[in-house]
Amino acid sequence: QLLTASAMRAGFGGGLVVDFPHSSKAKKFFLVLLAGPPDPSFSMPQARLHQHERAAEAAAGGGGGGVRNEARQRPGKRSYGRRDGRATTKSREWVIQKKEVQRRRGAVVRADSKYTARKRSKVRF
Repeated sequence: QLLTASAMRAGFGGGLVVDFPHSSKAKKFFLVLLAGPPDPSFSMPQARLHQHERAAEAAAGGGGGGVRNEARQRPGKRSYGRRDGRATTKSREWVIQKKEVQRRRGAVVRADSKYTARKRSKVRF
């Protein structure tokens, strides 16, 4: 508020835009400043909203009207592993890749064996 008030006193126009205003983690504040003569065609940028907030606003009459057709959101197959195609952390492939990288860097690394990256038994003493 102090920045906005100071900018207005200095002759700037504009205001504050809040993205995701109802979120505690994703909320972001943007100070929009306009310099020069007033432009009647300028409108402040609209804040971003989460998808469920947009739907609630449209149902309340704040949207542009009309009905949108969207596909039903179905839970897909669970994919195990990473989306980017790399090996899952702590898997056998990941451990072998990590050992190769260490060898290329000149580190002393134990040789791979059939026991590399085996899970330990669940028996705890």
